[in-house]
Amino acid sequence: MKKSVILPFENHPFCICYHNLAFPFGMIQGNGNCSSVDVVSWMLRKFTNCVFDENMSSNKYEICLCDAWGIIDQLTTHQNINFKKSTFELFEIDILNFVKKLIDAEFYVTGMYNEKYILGKRAFNEYDYWHDYILYGYDDVKKVFYSAGFMKNGKFEQFEIPYENFLASISNEDKNISFNLHQFNKNAPVKFNVIRITNLLKDYINSTTKVGHRLNGFYGIEANIKLKEFFKKCCECDEDIEIDLRYTRAFMEHKFFVRLAIYSLCEKNWLELTQKQLDKIEDIYKKSQLIHLLGLKINVSNNRNLVDKIVKHFETIEKVELELLPMIISKLEKNLPETV
Repeated sequence: MKKSVILPFENHPFCICYHNLAFPFGMIQGNGNCSSVDVVSWMLRKFTNCVFDENMSSNKYEICLCDAWGIIDQLTTHQNINFKKSTFELFEIDILNFVKKLIDAEFYVTGMYNEKYILGKRAFNEYDYWHDYILYGYDDVKKVFYSAGFMKNGKFEQFEIPYENFLASISNEDKNISFNLHQFNKNAPVKFNVIRITNLLKDYINSTTKVGHRLNGFYGIEANIKLKEFFKKCCECDEDIEIDLRYTRAFMEHKFFVRLAIYSLCEKNWLELTQKQLDKIEDIYKKSQLIHLLGLKINVSNNRNLVDKIVKHFETIEKVELELLPMIISKLEKNLPETV
């Protein structure tokens, strides 16, 4: 019997700077909306530090140092299937039915496909471009999988992939067909952890990390300074300017999580701030939004003078954070329990 299955997936996840964060956020937030697991508390233990590594070919600036899917915290489980196409054929495995059965079992399926075969992608019918994907549902009547990702219009959206297009997109004689399977743990032992949140804020302000250390990485405040310098360099060349909007968005999303962490600490009575101090936290986030919007404007107008405004906002944010965060950390440390 033909049927349709759609697993929970958040339309507007908190973090979309990269697919490798947008996908777990879509899954985790979607399930958090329909379960008793406090996924926001888990997020606050993960995304309040950042790293800049100029030696990376891509994703030089990130706000997740490790385990974006929450596997270590038992929020999700992970399995991997990695076969040659001939192996699927040898065991007479119908790949489309196989993927649908995985979704029936509440697995979110991720992997790599060729966007040349995916309608709505910039590479569609133009050139080969292998990129990551997620599948969270299917419809046998329409003969499509349900997916989400950045489209050629530059927006992160949910979209449909016809079965045959998906099959063509993963088929390549030189590549194995690999599926990563993620399943949400509805009984995850996740709760608000003031100690971990405080330690992350300390790592951020001290420009260090206790997890996900990288040989050439700069962390916290120093990572943001390096990002500011990176943007300045992008505008010193004679060519047209192009600001990497993934980085401006990642910076903005980092400030979202810092703000969310501080508001949550106040709401749960671990922290008490004046309205003036809260206004400063809000202003930091608003300035990060302006940085992202200025990046968009620069890419359209090629106006180098706008870079000075970006730099000024970076420096204002840095100054306020260095004033406020040590005070906030000091207040938290006076009230921390021995264990949580």
